[in-house]
Amino acid sequence: MLNKKIIALSAKVDSLTTEMEQKAAFTDLIQRVISGKDEEIKSESSTSVKVVKVDEINQLSIVDSLFRKEFEKKESNVFSVKNVSFGKLSNLILFNPVSGLVKSKYNAVNQSYEVGLLVKQGESVKAVANGTVIFAGWTDRNENVIILQHEDNLMTVYKKNSVVLKKDGDAVKAGEVLGVVSDPQIGGNPNFYFELWYKGKPVNPENFITF
Repeated sequence: MLNKKIIALSAKVDSLTTEMEQKAAFTDLIQRVISGKDEEIKSESSTSVKVVKVDEINQLSIVDSLFRKEFEKKESNVFSVKNVSFGKLSNLILFNPVSGLVKSKYNAVNQSYEVGLLVKQGESVKAVANGTVIFAGWTDRNENVIILQHEDNLMTVYKKNSVVLKKDGDAVKAGEVLGVVSDPQIGGNPNFYFELWYKGKPVNPENFITF
């Protein structure tokens, strides 16, 4: 009986340690994104994310979890990711954050973890899934950024907004408008950037969203 209690206590300690490490990783990630140092973070390939075991994912905790509802399913502008299980969800449903033309792609080798899009003026920026705003405002790089925390240690970053309509702590629904993109750039350069993070690591958004 004593051995069983020791084993159970050890497992609980391991779980708490993992939870603390993950919270620390997310805190560091947010600070890096805000300060413009996210390019220093080493990437985990999208392939490695796809083969994550379900039992490993089920052990993950949500940083400052204020929500545990399933993602809303919408009929338009959604893309269902097959063969990936996030917690209790059999499919991950993500909205397209904006409608635009991909001008720069995710490139882990070059430590470019964002997808850059050319978007028409006045285009609305939408939440890709249910979540909570954990940052909304200007960064040290003079970018108006919104960061959302979602279920199962998923986080999304929306950069280059001309207008931000949400504030820290706001709960948002999938497809809800977060802000408005900045004006188109001279020469057809991207005027909106999007990042997708899972378990504290950047992943290729185009593997999960059809832009």
